[in-house]
Amino acid sequence: MTETELPPANPARVRETLPRAGHPVPDLHRFLRGVWRMTRLGWDGGGPGRTMRLRGTARFSACAEGLLLEERGTATVGAYQGEAARRTLFRFRTKAAADICFEDGRFFHRLDLAGGVAQVRHECGPDRYIGRYRVLDPGCWVLSWRVIGPRKRQLITSRFVRMPHAG
Repeated sequence: MTETELPPANPARVRETLPRAGHPVPDLHRFLRGVWRMTRLGWDGGGPGRTMRLRGTARFSACAEGLLLEERGTATVGAYQGEAARRTLFRFRTKAAADICFEDGRFFHRLDLAGGVAQVRHECGPDRYIGRYRVLDPGCWVLSWRVIGPRKRQLITSRFVRMPHAG
């Protein structure tokens, strides 16, 4: 698998393609800051096995509250193709840990990557998001979400590869 590929589209095989241990991240702000190539694959179990693919960039830039993550890319869902964007705020609690908030300031989840791997959760009404962050090396990390509940049943895997500094 090359650095820009995602794990196989078969959700049952996603876990088989990633190492179990993570690369430690003692300074989360320093690790994330910069621009990452982002590839995301999603599977919606609520429909007829519908998949989503997103390719774009994730830019982490310093702001007054910590780091601002701006994701931009092109999403493909079935025959639809269009631009997608979102912003998330990382408010640092320690060098290795941050509270991640939605753009409007609402808390999403806490992230601590000191050990290179983190399990996170988010309750969204009756639906539960169970996430796993895994740092593969200093230039690559993966975020996988399993969403379960009465409204949603999804698997979403994102791979982030650091882009070289321009200039």
